[in-house]
Amino acid sequence: MPCPKPLTPPTSAIGWTGPPLFRRAASRRGPAGGACRWVDLDQRRARPSGPAGHPPSRPRHRNGSSMTSRRLEVATWNIAGGVLGASHQRGVVPDLDHHVSVLRTHGPDVVCLQEAHEYGDRTGQTEELAERAGYAHWAAYALSASHLVDGAQLALGVLSRFPLSGLSLRVLPAPRLEATGPGEEEWILHDKGYLVGTVGLPGGDVHLANGHFFPLHRFARSLADPQFAPLLRRFTDDLLGIDAAGPALVGVDLNHSPAAEVLAAALLPGHFTSVLDAHAPTTPRGAQRDYLLCGHQVRVVSTITVPTQSDHFYCQVSVRV
Repeated sequence: MPCPKPLTPPTSAIGWTGPPLFRRAASRRGPAGGACRWVDLDQRRARPSGPAGHPPSRPRHRNGSSMTSRRLEVATWNIAGGVLGASHQRGVVPDLDHHVSVLRTHGPDVVCLQEAHEYGDRTGQTEELAERAGYAHWAAYALSASHLVDGAQLALGVLSRFPLSGLSLRVLPAPRLEATGPGEEEWILHDKGYLVGTVGLPGGDVHLANGHFFPLHRFARSLADPQFAPLLRRFTDDLLGIDAAGPALVGVDLNHSPAAEVLAAALLPGHFTSVLDAHAPTTPRGAQRDYLLCGHQVRVVSTITVPTQSDHFYCQVSVRV
């Protein structure tokens, strides 16, 4: 399957890091000061061999994808640093027991995580979920300091039953915005971002994007404001790039509703479809902030949106690719 067109460093104020080092527990520093970490927990996965030790051939589409479709379950979930209950709580010890239970119940093949904690030299939450919920492959990219727990960083994470490759992160530097929280505490907007990479299924690659955008509604601003048009164009271009390259799936906490207001070009016919019910909330307060987008080469089978003990619902789509 052809690889997506390489993402190029932007000329605007959008940060960039390239692919992580594909070595066990390797790391590098991104422009936002966050660690980009990669690990493959199971390097013993065997592939069936054909003649001369090569994988058996399959009929292929012209774009390189296998003509034999496969069912895939993909989820997106903002886990709020493992803190249960209302958002923006401090002084609460994170606990992933609930999150492990949800993942075991619904059994997704690939999970896009937002606001997973990384702890520097200690085991981060993406790694812990991978180990406890049985995922052989994971990656975590720290973006900014956590507003929930001192000494932690908020990260984008991916859990996968299949190999991950080519993961690249684009950092969205936060504008200088401040607000006052409900407890009279000072709120400062932090960096967000999105990553793009591939999931290696036996029949070919599926392209994946996982993103988290600014909670501008808490600062009396909107992602539809002209100030944010350049970063939305860059995000849209990257989405259209992976959609053109092959089967593509996106999990994103957009912090905005409706998605079509800010991602109109990506959601045109022949490109992506937002597969969750347009009126279905993804937060306890009734707002839709989280989205699953499926590219034009993906066939949607079903979707679920499940309230959780966290401040975001768990969202999952079943597709054939």
